[in-house]
Amino acid sequence: MNKDSGSDKMRPQTIDGAIGKPVDGVTPPRRIDLSSLRDVRLELAAVYRKMDAGEIQTQDGTRRAYVLKTIHDVIVSAELERRITVIEEQQLLTSRRMLLPNAARAH
Repeated sequence: MNKDSGSDKMRPQTIDGAIGKPVDGVTPPRRIDLSSLRDVRLELAAVYRKMDAGEIQTQDGTRRAYVLKTIHDVIVSAELERRITVIEEQQLLTSRRMLLPNAARAH
């Protein structure tokens, strides 16, 4: 436990894989949720602000932006695929109902 933080919760630690012990002063990399377009937009804005502030080089920021754009495209494609599948299933059900005789529809 970290006594100086006043928290009873353990703080994340980075473990040195070679020796299996915690590495002092090393903060583990943050995990960024990029599962929605909003998440990707927020991260893209963060990358832009870091480039603008000189915290990361433009070349590195451009690479990150490219990867974020790719993630954006995959999210959009997956959503379109999901919507098309729903529409196709609805159309299939509608066409099956239309083929049933009137007597079968009453049940």
